[in-house]
Amino acid sequence: MLITYLYFMNPEPEQQPHKRLKDSLTIVLVLLLGFSFFTPRAVGYSDITIIRAIPFLINFIAIPTIAVALLRLKKGVFKGIFILYGFLIYITVSIVSASIDYSSSSNDLKADGVPAKAIISAVKPRTTTFQHYWQIYFTYRANNRSYDARFRRDKKPAYKAGDTLELIYDKDFPRMYRLTKIY
Repeated sequence: MLITYLYFMNPEPEQQPHKRLKDSLTIVLVLLLGFSFFTPRAVGYSDITIIRAIPFLINFIAIPTIAVALLRLKKGVFKGIFILYGFLIYITVSIVSASIDYSSSSNDLKADGVPAKAIISAVKPRTTTFQHYWQIYFTYRANNRSYDARFRRDKKPAYKAGDTLELIYDKDFPRMYRLTKIY
């Protein structure tokens, strides 16, 4: 509604041709940043994978694209800076939104978390181009459902399949959990 009002209902003939587009993109960017920084838990910890991907898509595609588009509309900006600018926006937004989410979810779990036991299902070595690490897969039960998760270690862990881990999870969003004891 607000974008429609700014674009159609507020004609100013002396505006630059891209002024309305800049205003609209700025509003969309601010709304997406707000969503990114304060993503509802129902989205971030949804049982549906595609819904959990929405914050990533917003941070990785939408916000950098709009920020670069706004920069391109500005006159006198060196054109080669666009890719760097988009990348820096992505890194900044991702770090800030992850910090906010981690901080608030950790505080909530400390206050209202439900303790549970998890069973390790597998410990597998993984190798990428630049590193070697160990992936530990585990399963825990919450709200009468089973959830699979994993974490990684740089050195070979003392864990083996069948070992038990302790964790706490949010009763409303069981995918939000923290391991309480990691050896």
